[in-house]
Amino acid sequence: MSLLSKKTSVLRELAQKYEMSVSPAERQLAYAMADALDAADEELSMLREQIQSVSEFSQELSSDLGELEEALADEDYGDEEDEADAQEGDFEEEDPEGEEAEEEEEDPDLREWEVDEDDLIEYECPNCGTFLYFTPGAFEMEDGLNCPNCGRRLFKEEVMASHPE
Repeated sequence: MSLLSKKTSVLRELAQKYEMSVSPAERQLAYAMADALDAADEELSMLREQIQSVSEFSQELSSDLGELEEALADEDYGDEEDEADAQEGDFEEEDPEGEEAEEEEEDPDLREWEVDEDDLIEYECPNCGTFLYFTPGAFEMEDGLNCPNCGRRLFKEEVMASHPE
């Protein structure tokens, strides 16, 4: 029994005890207050139950999240082990039929996307100071490129006008 319930019971007992000595309006007020306190106590009990339920659910989620993090960490650790084994030559992939898998040759289309760091041009956005890196010939000055960080134009119009084609 909660403290509010106890106090409401005391109020009801007092209202009954002094029923003859108080006016009907005072008696009605005392009973109405006791009823209101009973309703508040019921609401508090329901809220406590809901809080308990949410707390239990939160603990379950936390536990599940911990298990998921562990599984992902184990998976990441396993991937690192597999990569290390593959680099050392201790690990060979096999196809479903049990034959050794052939090494895949490098895709020639992907080679054209490889960029040497020495070939990059570094440019600082005049608006926000973000450093951007371009390959020569990646765009035309007239393209009017915008900074991916601040969204403003990278090149002022006078720079574009002074750039010979």
